[in-house]
This record gives sequence, C-alpha cells and structure tokens, in this order.
Amino acid sequence: KPKPAAKAKAPEPEEDEEEEDEAEHEPPPPKATKPEPEPEPEPEPESSGSGFVVSVPSIRITNATVRTVPGLAPGTDVTNLDLNIEAAVEDSISATIREISFDLVGPDQRLVSLEGNGISFSTDPVTPARASFNLVSNLGGHIGIEASAGDIFTPGGPSLDVTVGVERLDTSLLSALGVVPDDSPLPEWVTLDLSVVGWLNEELAVDLEATTPGGAVSVDATVRGLSDVSAVIETEHLSLNQVTSVAPEYDVSLSLAVESSVEGDERTVSLALSQASVDGRDLPSLTTRARLGSDAVVLESFRLPEVGERFEIAGAYSFDNRARFDIDIESFQVRDEPWIQLFAPEASGEVDIDLSGDVDIDGQTVNANGQIAVDGLRFNDIRADRLHVDLDAQGPMMRPDLDLRIDGENILAGSFGLDRVNVHAAGGPTQYAIDGDVSLTDGPAISMNVDAGYNEERIAVDGRVDVEMSGEEASLSLDGVVVDPSQGVRFRRVDVRHRDAELALSGSYDFTEGANVALSLRRLDLDMFDGRLGLPDLQMDGIVSGEIDFQGAPERPEVDLDLRWRDGVVGPVQNATAEINAGIGRRGLRAQVDLDLDEALQVQLNADARFSSYREIASAIRGASFDAQVTASAEDLALLQELVPSLPVSGGAVDLQLALSGRLDAPTIDLDLRAVDLEGFEQPPTTVQLNLQTASDATTVHLDVERERAHLVGLDVEAAFGLARLQAGDVGLGLLEEESWTVSLDLDRLDVTRFGVPALLGHDVPIMVESEVRIESERGALPTVNLDTRVDAELAQVLIAGTCGDVTRGTARITADVTPDASDVTIAVEFDGRPVGEIHVAPSLSLGQIWDDPAISLEALQADLDATIPRMNVSRIPILCEQMSGFVSLQLDGSDLLTSAPTLELTSTFEEFSYLDGPEMTIETAVQLDANEAAATVVVTPEQGEPSIINAQAPLQWSDAGVPAPVEGADIEARVDLREFPTSAVAAIVPPLRRGEGTLDGRIDVSGTMTEPILNGSLSLNSVDLMLPGL
Repeated sequence: KPKPAAKAKAPEPEEDEEEEDEAEHEPPPPKATKPEPEPEPEPEPESSGSGFVVSVPSIRITNATVRTVPGLAPGTDVTNLDLNIEAAVEDSISATIREISFDLVGPDQRLVSLEGNGISFSTDPVTPARASFNLVSNLGGHIGIEASAGDIFTPGGPSLDVTVGVERLDTSLLSALGVVPDDSPLPEWVTLDLSVVGWLNEELAVDLEATTPGGAVSVDATVRGLSDVSAVIETEHLSLNQVTSVAPEYDVSLSLAVESSVEGDERTVSLALSQASVDGRDLPSLTTRARLGSDAVVLESFRLPEVGERFEIAGAYSFDNRARFDIDIESFQVRDEPWIQLFAPEASGEVDIDLSGDVDIDGQTVNANGQIAVDGLRFNDIRADRLHVDLDAQGPMMRPDLDLRIDGENILAGSFGLDRVNVHAAGGPTQYAIDGDVSLTDGPAISMNVDAGYNEERIAVDGRVDVEMSGEEASLSLDGVVVDPSQGVRFRRVDVRHRDAELALSGSYDFTEGANVALSLRRLDLDMFDGRLGLPDLQMDGIVSGEIDFQGAPERPEVDLDLRWRDGVVGPVQNATAEINAGIGRRGLRAQVDLDLDEALQVQLNADARFSSYREIASAIRGASFDAQVTASAEDLALLQELVPSLPVSGGAVDLQLALSGRLDAPTIDLDLRAVDLEGFEQPPTTVQLNLQTASDATTVHLDVERERAHLVGLDVEAAFGLARLQAGDVGLGLLEEESWTVSLDLDRLDVTRFGVPALLGHDVPIMVESEVRIESERGALPTVNLDTRVDAELAQVLIAGTCGDVTRGTARITADVTPDASDVTIAVEFDGRPVGEIHVAPSLSLGQIWDDPAISLEALQADLDATIPRMNVSRIPILCEQMSGFVSLQLDGSDLLTSAPTLELTSTFEEFSYLDGPEMTIETAVQLDANEAAATVVVTPEQGEPSIINAQAPLQWSDAGVPAPVEGADIEARVDLREFPTSAVAAIVPPLRRGEGTLDGRIDVSGTMTEPILNGSLSLNSVDLMLPGL
C-alpha cells in the first residue's frame, strides 16, 4: 500500500536512502551455529560482552485475534494479526519486526487496517531504531509514519527524525474507536504533515501543517530541553465553523508568536498576535506576558498598542486568594475598531478607565481606587450618553472607607433605563452618607439624602427620600429605621407625605414573633381617585382618616381598624359619610360599618364572630360562629344609577333587611327585600317583595311581583335543605332526589307584546299569558311537574267592523303532566271559549330515564303527535270570513317524530266551501310524509259535477331540526285531472285573483325537478271570467 506523502524537515542525500532501503531488505542472518576454530586466530580487543550469543531467526504469528482491545470502544477487536519477529543477543540486544499487519474491527464493520514495513531496535549506541507504519481507515483516509531514533543511550540523545502524514482522515473514525465522544465537534476530515527533527534533550525542530474543510493551520516550533518553546502559528482565511461546529461562522487569519520558558519552578509565557483579521476586519495587534508559578499567576502585561492612546492591563492572583489589578485604558474609540463592529455594527463611544487595587478574598478586604468614564456609548442594547464613576474604597469589603461618585445621563441596559443619575456615597466603616438624584426612564424621579449606619450586622437608616412621577410628588422620611438580617426591622417613625395623603408608621417586624405596627392615616383626599377605579366619569372627594394597629404573624394577626370619611362627594351625592370600626383577634372578630350616601344608598352593618381556635385566620373564620345584621336602603335608585351606570334599573326605591347567624358553612339567614316602583327594561313601574329564610335543614322563598298595582308573578319554594348545600357545590340530581322540595310559580296575565313579540296579521295584537307551574318531589322520589298555561290573543282590533266574524279572543291552553314514568302535553285552541281543535304530544323519554342517565343523547328522544279540528265554521274566523264560507275539519297524526325516520299523515275536508260567494264545492286533502318521500292527493268536487283529482309525489329529506324539505334536483311526479273545475277555487289559491267564474277541463302531467318542472297536457276554459286588481 502506498505511503502518504510526508513533509520532511531536512531530507538526507539519495545515497543514504538507498543504503537504508538495502538495509531494510537484507535477508535475515543465518541461524546461529558454533563457530569453527580458525587456524591462526588474531587477538580480539577487550569488551564488556559475555561472549554469549543467541539468535532467533523468526517468530511468526499468523491470523491471530485479540478480543475487546482495552482503551477502545466496547466490541472493538484486533483480527487478522500477522507478526514476524527476529531477535539476537550478542554484544548488544537487537530486535526486528520484519512484518506486522492487523485489522481493527468494530461491532458493525472493519475500521482500520495497519501494515508495518519494518521496526528495528538495538542497544548498540551506534545503531539507530527505525519504524515504518501505514494505516488505512475503512471510513476514509490513511496515515503514514516514518521514524528513526539514534544515539539513544548518549547523554544528549536520542536524536529523532519523525515524519507523519495523514491524508483526508475521516474524523468519525475517532468516535467509532471510542477515542472521543460521538458528539465531539470535530471537522469532517483532517490532513496533517508533521516533521520532528533534532535532539530530544537539546533542541527539536517541529514543523506541522494541518488542513481541514475550513482551511489550513501551520505551526513552526523549536523545543529546547523539553521545557522551552518558541513557536509561530499561522492561518489564513480559516472558516471556524467548518473546523468545529461549536464555533461561529467566522473567517479568521492570524499570526501568533508564542514564547515559553522555565526558570526554577516558574514558567514565563509571552504571546504576540499580529496580522489578524475576522471576516476581513482587522484585529489589533496584541502582546501579553505572564508568569505561572507554584504560588501565583502573574499577568505582567496585556497590551493593545494600536487601540486608543493606551490599553494596558496587569494583575496577579496568588493561590492564597489574594488578587491585584491595574487597568489603564485611555481614549478607547469604539467606532474606530473594526473588530468591535464585528460584534456590534452600530457601536460607538469613548471609554477611559484608570483603575487599580488589590483584594484579599479570605480576609474580606479591598483596596481600590480610580475612575471609569464612558461617553456616547452605543453597543447593541446598551447605551450611555455619559457615565462617570469615581471610586476610592479601603478596608473591609462589606463596610470599607468609601468615597463613590456616579454621574450619568441617558443610560439604557435592556429594559432598564436611567434618564439621569447623580449619586455620592461617602463614609465608613460604620457610618455612610448617601445623597443624590436618580430619574428612571418611564418611571419616578428619586431624590435622596440618607445616613446609613452599620454596626454588628445591623443597619440603621435615617433621612429623606422624595419621589416624583407624572406630576405627582411624594416624600418618605425615615427616623430610626434599623434592619437586623437575623431578627427583623424596627422603625421609630416613618412618615409618607403626598399632596393628597399623609400617614405615619411606627413599630417593628420580627421574623419569628411577627409585627407590632401602628399606622396613623392623617389624611387621604379621595379626589386623587377621580376618573379611576374603572369609573372614568365619577367624581370623588372627601377626607379619610383613621388608625390601624397590626400585631402578630400574617397568618394569625391581631388587628384593630378605625377609619372615618367626612365631607364626602361621590358623583351627584354630597355630604357623604362613612365609618368603619373593626377588629380581629384570638377570640373572634367584630365589625361595624355605617355608610351614608344620602338618598342614593345607606348601609349599616353590625357583625360579631366567635373563634373556637386561632391557629390560622382562614380556618378560624371558616369555623367561627357569626351573628350579623345588615340594613340597606336606597330611596332614589335613579341617583344610585348615576353612581353605578351598569345598574339595570333607573328609578324606584329599595329596602333590605338581612340577619345571619351560625357558621358560614351552615348559616341561618333571614332576608327581607322590598323594591317599590322599579323602572327599567322599558316596562311600567314594578314592585318586588322577596322573603327568604334558610337554615341547615330548611329553606323557604316567597317572591311576589306587582306591576301597575296588580299581581303579576308569584314564586314559592319550600325545601328540606339549606342554601349552604348549594354553596358547598352539592348541586345536582342527587340532592333533588334525596330531599323533599316544592316549587310553585304563577304568572297572572303578563302582556308579552311588551317584550317584542312580532305583530299578528299585520296588527299589534295584545297577547296575555297566564301560567301555573308546580314541581313537587318527596324525599327519595323523583319529582312530578304540572303545567297549566293559557295564552290569550285579543283579536277584536284586527277585525273589520260591519263585515263578518264574531271571534274577539283566541285562546291556546297548554297543559303538561310529567311523572317519573311518562309525559303528556296537550294544546287546546278555543275561540271565545268554544273549542276549535286539540294537539296532543307524547314524548318517548320519561323523566325517570333522563334522571337515571343525564348524559342520554337527544337522538333517543322521539314523539307521537295527534292534532284534531273536528268541524269549524269558517264564517266565524276573522279575515277568512270576508272571502270564504264553509266548514273545515282536520286530522294530523305523526309518529317517530324527532328521529331519522318520522311519518306524518294529514287529512282535511272543506265542506260547502265557497269563495267570494261562488259556487259551493267540497275539497278533500290527504298528505303523507315518511322518511324518504312525500305524497299528496287533492279531490275537488263541485256541488254539481264530476270530481277533479290532483296527485303528486316527490323525494323528501329531513333536517336535523326535524323539518321536511324536498331533495334538490330530484325527480318529481304529478298529475292534474280537471273536470268542470271551478275557477273560484283557483282564485282562492292564487291571491292576486280577486274573482273567478266558469270552469276548467283537462289533464296536465308534471315531471322534471322542483326547480325545473316539465308540464305536458291540455286545458279547456269554459266561460271563464277572472279579474286581477287594477286591470
């Protein structure tokens, strides 16, 4: 296999190479035999050899296997191992591997094949050791190694001459062998040329050139005595992200000189960067020098000589946790540096830093002084028009002798911004003075003058802080505020002043014992809430004052509260007042509230509660026994609506009395509410009386509604359970079945046309509804429902005076009886008390079925229908009697309604029918509808003459709502046989025709579709006289 080209540092003459090749291919020496005596042996020089000679001409291993090579990936084996070794022991020991080859095989494939062209070693000082290998990767690429080492046992030796050539080696081989992890960010492939020539213990010349998909890197180095190194690393247009996937997409060029030397136990390293660029932007040259010792790391210098007027950093870190630093940056112009523009294209500004000092981390001391000045800085989302910092700190880190000044304008870092900052802090080590101004962007402006003392882990603060925001100013005065991180906070006095408020605070907060705080609200002017609180047009005024005492932990406090509101104004209400006196403690709570908003609203509350225990306030309230009374009245709801525009009523008065006792989870409640002359909903004045009483095992409700001084609605509820069961979420069919209860509702002549009922026959017909509903359930049984509803339509005003029809009222009476086993609904229609017809509906699902399975689908619901009009005189029906006379009867039967396969059958007979005093006739109609088809037959028989017959049928479909409709585009069939058919019947069917005389004869067949019918037949007109209005 060919060897890859290897870069040679100093090639030898061709004659030497030929001699090497001849030496490498010499046949093995013959097997050692006992030497024959010579006739005249010459004397031999003295030697240290023993005279013992051993010769091993050949040790051969063929096709061997080594399982799971240590240090490589699990399952990696050596296979096909061939080895041929020759050895000899004379005055020196020598060994030669004439042949070596093997394969490295992973769990899935062969990875590497290796062949050695010759390896030799000898203890003879003048005989060099040699090695030659060729490694071929099954994943791509190969490696060639040529090496020789001479003078191995000499003091300066050995001498080395090593050449390594790597040709486009696929780096996935390294992870397959387990040398590196699978996700290592290596280049796709690498080519290397390495040459090492020289004396190991004196000086070695190292020449390396590495090539990857991203470009090439060269290293030219000299190693002296295995300790001192001089090297130059160079690359040009190296694409970093193709060298390693974790690097950014930068194109890099550079020349880096490295010097490293050792003196004693200290190493000195110097770096010099030049001719460097990133993506075509020049980097400044850089020089740095550092010393790495056994006790410290010292950065002697870090210089950017081309940046600003000066850019130097020095410092040190000792391993006893001490550090020093010295930063000197002068006139650093950010915009002038191309390498800064690489990271922040819009960057600009000037930076000056002169800062030095030292830090003892273990001793917790600091010594630092200097200045930082930043002007006109723009760096991505960081901005500072001006930021100057002067610092002088000496002594303990947490409380040094300090003199700090910060002065800046228009500073922004992310979402935090300062329009202006000018702060000075000085003092130490136990007392500091802080004064200055800070203006936050889109926030308050803060001015402070504070003295802070530090003594034995406690911080004492006195002073004043002023805050201004949106034209509002407030001040905070601190007197004797002491913060102890281990115990809590104590404050002698804290005053808060605002244009509309003043309050004082004193007391303490202990981390273990809780609070002991007294708050005095001297003044709170409510006009500060004008246009707020979600009521933009509501004017508020008046002064609130009071006291609040708070003691104990937040979860079980003891609080006393006394607040007063005087000279109050709320919208149109003047002279409003309020008083609140409340307290909570170990034994219970008390509350007294008195609110007077003149005629708009008056509320009085008196409440007491007794606690059984007081470990936590929420649980104590839940288990407390209450006794509370509430009285509220509003003499003018129109005035209250001005305060609360969402209130649905615009007039009237309300009185409320509420008494509550017992526990909140099972209270006894007595409520009386009376609302008089309520106005709203575009309805006449209404009066409502509500009485509610509830205890743990009983509830009664009585509601009475009057309109225009007449009874309108009544509701009575009686239940053998308390409303607390509903509050606890115990609302469901189970509760209604477990307990007995009754609901009765009566509705007395409600005029529903006030609620927007459509006009009847073009007239606003008064429609009155009366209803009685009773739902009753005994304990453990399902309820029964009885409904009796009467709907009256006053028809008198739709009649035409002096014509016909004596009906003045149409009535529909609906009765329903629902029991656990069956349901029945009947609708009876009457005209002036005389029956006209009846509709009977019987649903298939019973209340018991629904109760047992509330999730039952409506698809399981079906109904049967039976409607009858026995025989009604048309001359008594308004409107119709003007043009028609006769008697009509009707029968409608339906089954499986509300299902996918309903059936309907309608039969009707119109006897002695006459239109506009025309000849009498009989009209019989039969209509049948099933799941898929509709069929109709109409027979018209004149008083004298033969019957005319109309037959029709068409496909049908039903909507989800149970409404039938023809199938669009489906074929239809119809036949019309006319025999002396009166044209007066045609005039009755076609509204524009006002009169008809004569008869029609003929036959017409209809086919096609509903939208495109086809008519075929003939029609004869016998003495026909038709009249259209206006012609």
